[in-house]
Amino acid sequence: MFSTARLAPGDRFSAWRDSINVVFESRLPDTLDPGHFNARVESVLLDGIMFTRCTTGAQKFDRPVSRILADGIDHYMFQLFEAGQVDIQVGRRALRGPRGAIVSFDLGDVLDSVNDDFDVLTVMVPRTRLAPRLIHPEAVQGLVVDSTQGAGRLLADFLKTLYAVGGGMEQAEAVAAGRALIELLAAAFNAVPVDLSDPPDWADQALQMQARKLIVDHLGDPDLDAHTLAGLMGLSRTRLYSLFAEAGGVMQVVRELRLKRSLTDLIAASNAHLQISQIAYRWGYRGLAQFNRAFKARFGVTPGEAREQGLRHTRQRNMLMSLPVGDRRYETWIETLA
Repeated sequence: MFSTARLAPGDRFSAWRDSINVVFESRLPDTLDPGHFNARVESVLLDGIMFTRCTTGAQKFDRPVSRILADGIDHYMFQLFEAGQVDIQVGRRALRGPRGAIVSFDLGDVLDSVNDDFDVLTVMVPRTRLAPRLIHPEAVQGLVVDSTQGAGRLLADFLKTLYAVGGGMEQAEAVAAGRALIELLAAAFNAVPVDLSDPPDWADQALQMQARKLIVDHLGDPDLDAHTLAGLMGLSRTRLYSLFAEAGGVMQVVRELRLKRSLTDLIAASNAHLQISQIAYRWGYRGLAQFNRAFKARFGVTPGEAREQGLRHTRQRNMLMSLPVGDRRYETWIETLA
């Protein structure tokens, strides 16, 4: 249970934003007084699938490419809107998930959405468990299922029941329920027609995901380059370059990931005993001078300065963590679902 109810009004949105920042960037509408904001999240972890009931105020949620590359979170998310609605921009299409609908989100894809005050039942499923059962596993962003009929109604009823009783299930029951949920999700969303007026290139998206996984798996190898990656994927370098043209090229993605992972390690209190050079070598840099130049060019500060700023941020975050908001374990669950 996470709740901002016991906080001073001026602290509520900051605490919520710090918490939900595990996966989304969030901001309030300019017209909304932060002092009137509140958020409540109840979470249940069932057989590696996370359920939450979230009631909170209007806000904008974003998940840009830089965020996807940095955190590596790659789940599907489905939301049953008990109250409120969401407006989502997918390519050139503006989509709406109204009250009563079940809306799908792909956390491995860019998210640009706006919610009004809402009460949603959310389920997060690791991609590897559901993708094999979906007809178009790379084209689920913003799909909407009617929860009042057919497979949508079955799914909505099952979601509500699982959320209500899941915390008390035995392991064998949870496994069986998880399998049934996967099948219901596939049945409901495979029945939704995909709008081909602005078609995503599913083949390219699948190859990009495969490439990103290989990059992450080999990020600490200083010999990782486009030639190596193309060989691992069985692609020509020209084809590989085309996949990452919009991101500035495949090696730009490699550099960005290395620097983001290095920054994360530098500012983590648990890594305070590591020398900066050890962190640089961990993420594929051949020498400290090379790492320092690349880091300063990207972040505007040296690795040492970043570490010092990180310590100050950690102290501030610990103050937020000490606020009486209840249990924040759901953040770790989101990061570690597999």
